[in-house]
Amino acid sequence: MPEYHKYNTNDYVRVRLNTIGLEIYYRYLQQGYQALKQKAPSIKQRHPLQVIVPDSDGYHEMSLYQLMHVFGPSIYGPGAESPFEDNVVEFDGQKVYTKFNNEQVNRELDGLDE
Repeated sequence: MPEYHKYNTNDYVRVRLNTIGLEIYYRYLQQGYQALKQKAPSIKQRHPLQVIVPDSDGYHEMSLYQLMHVFGPSIYGPGAESPFEDNVVEFDGQKVYTKFNNEQVNRELDGLDE
C-alpha cells in the first residue's frame, strides 16, 4: 500500500519555471496589474500584487494554493506541457505561508504595463 503524506494548501512549495512557466507567470502578473489599473488608475506607488522572484538557485517559492491558482488552469488536460523544469514541485511541510510576510512582496511592477 502506498504511503501518503498530508500537505496544507498554505505550505510552501518551490519550482523552477521553464520558458512556458515564465510566460504563464508573466501573463498572470500583467492581467493582475491591468485589473488594478482599471480599479485605481492613479496607482503610482506599491500595489498589492505579489511578485515572486527566483532565489539564487532559480527556484520560485510560493504557497501550494498560489501555485495552483497561477498555473493550475494551464496544466489541465491531456497534452498540456508542464510549466516546471522536469515537471517537479518540491514541498516544504515545515514552512507555512502567511500573507505578505517576506521581502518578495509588493515589488514594483514598472514596465509590465506596456
